[in-house]
Amino acid sequence: WKMANGTASNSNGTNITSTVSANTTAGQSIVSYSGSGTTSDTVGHGLSSLDFLIVKSRDETDSWFVKHKDLASNKNLNLDQTVAETDVTSAYSEGGLSNLSGNTFGFLDGTSDANAVNESSEAHIAYCFKSVQGYSKAGKYTGNGNTDGTFVYTGFRPAMVILKRSSSTSNWYIADNKRNTFNLVSKALFPNDSAAEGDLASNTPIDFLSNGFKLRNSNMTGDTNINLSGSTYIYMAFAEQPFVNSNGVSANAR
Repeated sequence: WKMANGTASNSNGTNITSTVSANTTAGQSIVSYSGSGTTSDTVGHGLSSLDFLIVKSRDETDSWFVKHKDLASNKNLNLDQTVAETDVTSAYSEGGLSNLSGNTFGFLDGTSDANAVNESSEAHIAYCFKSVQGYSKAGKYTGNGNTDGTFVYTGFRPAMVILKRSSSTSNWYIADNKRNTFNLVSKALFPNDSAAEGDLASNTPIDFLSNGFKLRNSNMTGDTNINLSGSTYIYMAFAEQPFVNSNGVSANAR
């Protein structure tokens, strides 16, 4: 997740000048900006487009807001909440995020000041990711509820996967290759919860494969699901070794 060696002023946004540290090769940037309180304003992020965006007010005790390319245009998720994708007028989406297709992101105003992501004169931080072949991939999948679960193609062997059931209430889930160095990948962290990591070996949640990841059961623990039949999930995955061959395929077996 190395960004640029330093920051730059970005004036691509409308009425908001941001401070950006961007690594365009890796498709990722960190953006600092002061809110304007105006829904129609936008923020420059230093990339050509976005697939996964996380924004947090630095001055208020507001939620972390998440926009993903596979959420509906008027929907957001909250990194600190278990709620399903929600409309901007709901309790967890006042403000909301939009417009991932260009070099700026915008707002879906649930209140007069877009209070969680663009409140006037308040400091905000944004973490921005664009899918890059062989290095990162944002997408969605549909669970099948089986131990022979859904396979998700990424084009590389994952080092870390972040996922969330977007169609219903569920914990966020993080799996990685440093706490589980071989399959099964069973140690889970939950960004929305203060609990210690859970070792979910009995539920055999995920395999990391040479070209993606495969779900191994519907349940992780309690009411948290990663492969519930018919449910929709969004994810962001990062590669163990960000190198691909001439066809864009990682040749590294696990």
